[in-house]
Amino acid sequence: MGLSFTEAGLILGNVYKGLKSIFVFGLPLALISGGLVFTIPSDDLKEITYGEGDIKWQFIYVWIFVGPVEELLYRGFVQGALNTIVNGHLFIFSYATIIASVIFVFVHILNVLYGNETWKAFLSMVPTRFIAALVLGYSFQISKSLIYPIIIHNLIDGINLSILYYRKQNSYVDWV
Repeated sequence: MGLSFTEAGLILGNVYKGLKSIFVFGLPLALISGGLVFTIPSDDLKEITYGEGDIKWQFIYVWIFVGPVEELLYRGFVQGALNTIVNGHLFIFSYATIIASVIFVFVHILNVLYGNETWKAFLSMVPTRFIAALVLGYSFQISKSLIYPIIIHNLIDGINLSILYYRKQNSYVDWV
């Protein structure tokens, strides 16, 4: 794509801003998102295929691999490339961050096509995915590094899967 390592975020970046993005935005978002898993009605849990089967590999995949792969693609390549061609901001977010976030959300439609989510689940998660994408994009925007959005992404997905798995194991308990 013609991006330098720096433009793609393959650097340490601004450590202070990166760590701040984790603790001020990322960790609270991960905890709130995880808490929302407790609001899913027990009957709807059956429609979600995550947290079933060989859970060990799902945990490894989500806690270790999803963040680096998706962040390299959406923040590193997509947002990095957009940063070189699109200028301007809307509030604190660059246009590149916003556009990359919209792309990130709608590519997750593949979860429906592969049978991992229902349309109802996908549509209900659009707002939270967009907020998460903005946080991930903003972390990259201010730190100039993929390290911090990767950590945030792994926290969000890992905490969500862990709580979802817990809920499925204890599905007889209605939390709401």
